[in-house]
Amino acid sequence: MKCSFCEIEMEEYNHNNPEPLLESSQRVCSDCNCLVTAFRLLSRQQNQEIVPELAKFVSSVIQLSNSFKRTNFALSSRAQTFVNYSEDSE
Repeated sequence: MKCSFCEIEMEEYNHNNPEPLLESSQRVCSDCNCLVTAFRLLSRQQNQEIVPELAKFVSSVIQLSNSFKRTNFALSSRAQTFVNYSEDSE
């Protein structure tokens, strides 16, 4: 099972409900659950009519941020492989 935000593999017993940021059928890891919990606490102070739209926005920001992290990691891994290959060739 993968986290719906960061897409890391999770143990089946170690997952959390992401509502109201995502559908209840989805699951998030413990790290991403901290973001969900923070949103829940802060959204209590907001006009409840705007919370669903705010949740969509925050969820999109989290998902985009994690996409950037994965891309940066993949690029840095490729760059390191290239550096290692170049050093071995000398």
